[in-house]
Amino acid sequence: MNFLRTIVALCCSFHGYRLVCDRRWPATLWHLARLVALLALVLTLAWIPRCLTLTDQWAAWTDEHCPPFALRAGKIVTTAPQPIVAGTDQFRIILDPTGAVTQPDTNAPFGLLLHADRFVFWVTNTNGPAPTVQTQHQRLLGFPDGEVNGRYLRQLLRSFLPLGLPLVWVVLTLAGLTIIGAQVGFFVLLTALWERMSPSPLPLRHSANIIAHAVTPAAIVFTVYAALPLTGVDLWLLYLIAYSVFLIGATTACRAVPPAARPD
Repeated sequence: MNFLRTIVALCCSFHGYRLVCDRRWPATLWHLARLVALLALVLTLAWIPRCLTLTDQWAAWTDEHCPPFALRAGKIVTTAPQPIVAGTDQFRIILDPTGAVTQPDTNAPFGLLLHADRFVFWVTNTNGPAPTVQTQHQRLLGFPDGEVNGRYLRQLLRSFLPLGLPLVWVVLTLAGLTIIGAQVGFFVLLTALWERMSPSPLPLRHSANIIAHAVTPAAIVFTVYAALPLTGVDLWLLYLIAYSVFLIGATTACRAVPPAARPD
């Protein structure tokens, strides 16, 4: 059956699962791989406008809060008195090419400490009994020359998109396959134990195919809501509800077929 036609059949009717319950496992795994890759691509493309909006917001914040300096051959150039402390209570920027300031400002949860040829990004963790600071050091060599302002940040982040988007797609695809693989394996094991107590058990291959293909509508619902700019939506709860509905409905529809009429 055509891949897209299979998706439509699985989403539109519980009886559509009768068409796939006897599939061999390589075909089922290939269906899941194509489904996850397709939905990961849709999600990646849907996030592009959101990324561009965030980039514009960060650029506007940089114009408002970032101290004046430029990058030349991987080094900071500034005529402002040093050190300079700028930013907000949530994100602090310390500009000190002289190297006099060596420690992050732990009063801010996030921040940048800019030295002559490198910067330190820090995160302050206050969940424990005492605040702890995690730092990431990075050299400035390799960053493009120019005045560091909103326009510079916007160009820098947008230049990353052609390289970053394929990486995001690969990561989403691998993460989706891992989660779905673990989910299907768990439910197949659980169903194998449950069907032993059923008076009219389904063959294990049929149950396994139903479990695997019920991911299709649930994953589509998850992707649609994840792609929309919504807040306060529990995506995993939506996924679980959709998956449960189609799993139970498809199992009931396939169990209603007389044993003699089921494909071997």
